[in-house]
Amino acid sequence: MPMTKIARAGALLFSVAALAAAATLGGVWLTTGFGTVALPSAPAGQDTRKVPGPPVLTLDVGALGAGGITLAPLQAVPFRPVARRYAHVLDPAPLFAQESRIAAAQAALVAARAQARLSRQEYARDQSLFAHHQSVSQQVLMAAQAAEETDAQRLVQAQAQLGDLRAGLRAQFGPAFLDAASAQAMIAKLRGGAAALVAVSLPAGTDTPAARIQLETDSGAPVGADYLSAAPLSNAKATGAAAYYLADRGLEIGSQPMALIPLGPARAGVFLPESAVIWFGGQRWVYVARASGGFTRHALPDAADLLPAKGGSVAAKGFTAGQRIVTHGAQLLLSQEIRPKDIKTECPDPPECDG
Repeated sequence: MPMTKIARAGALLFSVAALAAAATLGGVWLTTGFGTVALPSAPAGQDTRKVPGPPVLTLDVGALGAGGITLAPLQAVPFRPVARRYAHVLDPAPLFAQESRIAAAQAALVAARAQARLSRQEYARDQSLFAHHQSVSQQVLMAAQAAEETDAQRLVQAQAQLGDLRAGLRAQFGPAFLDAASAQAMIAKLRGGAAALVAVSLPAGTDTPAARIQLETDSGAPVGADYLSAAPLSNAKATGAAAYYLADRGLEIGSQPMALIPLGPARAGVFLPESAVIWFGGQRWVYVARASGGFTRHALPDAADLLPAKGGSVAAKGFTAGQRIVTHGAQLLLSQEIRPKDIKTECPDPPECDG
């Protein structure tokens, strides 16, 4: 039965009043086939808004191929922060000269020790013969005593000379070359050009120098180096604390390669190739393939969890090994993501678009 004008007016007034009441109560209106009803609002004091993150992008297989988009799984690599410090490749000639002097002093010490032992034995024999009134005169006994004392003094001098030379070696090159067995092997490598002696400036506050470091050379190939000992500043030509390292191969004397010194223990990380990284909003991002399909944009971590590496970066946070990322074509995904949604990219009437 059609509503009268009075009934319609009453219904309208009822709806306006209900809307005002719902607005006062902070409710939400839902229009159904049976009219408009108010839904209860969220409890007071709770903010149910969510900060939107990067959207999920989906592209069909054809679009992936046409856009040159390629994917690859992230590879696990160790993450270990490093300090970059200057190094100095030393001339080993003074080391060779000192080693030669030490070798000569050692030979002299052996000879002096043998002579002192012989003189001591002869003096003891002459003492015994003289005491038993045999064929040794007092003059012969006194000569044997003088020889024994002289040779004993020469032994002391030989020992002191060797000690001085070894102390000089320690002061100039540290204790690493005092161990005869290892020193001979290192000297042989240095003489043959198969190793290099390098002084490295250490980071401030270093208590225990790294056992092994990497050197960046002009050739581009990194060279490993093993710790030898602390280095005196006068010979290291470095500011602050310094250490000697033995490089795995020969280097140009006087060159100054950059030393990469590890800081702290290694952590788990992944390698992010540079081709996968894009800049947007003053930040670096990569696109990660979702297991359920599509791609999402992930920000690279801060500098504390990100290290530069050859061809990319190593991240210790935000990514896991095995995740598939877009290695080429990420810029296409970004342009698709930020494209205004109200712009039509297809011609509404193809025949009119010809020509």
